[in-house]
Amino acid sequence: MSHRRLAVLAALLLVAACASGPPDHPAPPPHHPGGPPSPAAGAPAEPTGEIALADVLAAALLGSPELAGASFAVRSAEARLLSAGRLPNPELSLEAEEFGGQGGYGGFDAAELGVGLSQEILLAGQLGHHEDEARAGLDRAAHEHEAARLCALARAARAFYEVLAAQERLRVLEATARLGDEVARSVGERIAAGQTPRVEESRALLERELVRLGEERARRDLDVKRHALAATWGGDRAAFSSVTGDLGAVRPAPPLARVEAFLPGSPGLRALAAEVEAAKARLALEKARRIPDLTLQASVRHARESGEAFFTVGVSVPLPIFDRNEGAVLEAAAELDRARAEARAAEVGLRQELLVAHDALAGAAREVAALAERVVPAARLLLTAARDSFELGKTGSLEVLDAWRTLLEAEESLVTARAAWHAARADVERITGRDLVSMERSD
Repeated sequence: MSHRRLAVLAALLLVAACASGPPDHPAPPPHHPGGPPSPAAGAPAEPTGEIALADVLAAALLGSPELAGASFAVRSAEARLLSAGRLPNPELSLEAEEFGGQGGYGGFDAAELGVGLSQEILLAGQLGHHEDEARAGLDRAAHEHEAARLCALARAARAFYEVLAAQERLRVLEATARLGDEVARSVGERIAAGQTPRVEESRALLERELVRLGEERARRDLDVKRHALAATWGGDRAAFSSVTGDLGAVRPAPPLARVEAFLPGSPGLRALAAEVEAAKARLALEKARRIPDLTLQASVRHARESGEAFFTVGVSVPLPIFDRNEGAVLEAAAELDRARAEARAAEVGLRQELLVAHDALAGAAREVAALAERVVPAARLLLTAARDSFELGKTGSLEVLDAWRTLLEAEESLVTARAAWHAARADVERITGRDLVSMERSD
């Protein structure tokens, strides 16, 4: 047989081996609906001017470093799924025998040339188990991405309302300071008229100075919280001027049973459930690997001395004498038990975290209602009555200063309670993966 015919036979053998391989698999579509957002190539533009909650949440989704990392994890899992379920590549071999020896084999004229292909065949459904494991890994990455998205949104919402509360505290202190100036001026006028001891002026000036110091602390606290808000979208400085929103938008908490009903749909628990499925697929794969895989071999050979060509075929299989894959099976079984135990522990932990968050939400709602409806209005009436009595000369300035301090504490408590309600709401929504309004509307 001529060299040309040998080359043609080798080419046909190669084509036949490749044609016997797996069919083309299209790239898997993004698992997450619409796919996770692609990580930004560069840092997003810093929000400027007066910003609202929607601006903050959008910036956090675009610039959160943690969310970008979760997006890359989804991309990695998609790539693994693309490779899963494919047969091993065939191997091409070129051989030359019976040359370079002595006598008639001293040259290359008596050499025997060959070209062959070998293909490993995976048995016991290993390809399907590979694909099941990769698909479960993609499920896990997608749910972890959603959990990271909810964490980023919750962190941004909490930081936003902390800034909004800090702005409100500063406003309350500034208004209280102006009221203190009025009280001090009234005390001064009465001292000039000889109607009030001078010691009361010192007391009024001291109270006013304490409020001024509180005002300075509030400004510093606002600066710290502004920078913390900017960090939620990856910013290193606060380029915005202020935030705008309704801190008083507080509603009663939905019943605990209704909130708990959404816990099984939590992205964190669904990610752990996908981890259990991946561990199951890994165990099935390791059990399947106890069955030895086959390697099919085929080659065409040419004897230069006689000019003849011939084919050879063969099958090889490893003998499971020393290693029957028991260790890998036991390891995969232990990993499955670990995944199940971690899923149970995480559910218990999340349920407890949800109970704490719901209790904080309900408690803050009750506190806000009491402060806004009864305490603050009563404190304002008390201050008005004390000032009127002071102007009429019926009481001294101490009663006015006490009423002034009471109103300040009540208004600061109201701001703190409202901020605590919004923080608890963010936690509940992060844990359940549902917003509070949809939970209230659900049957």
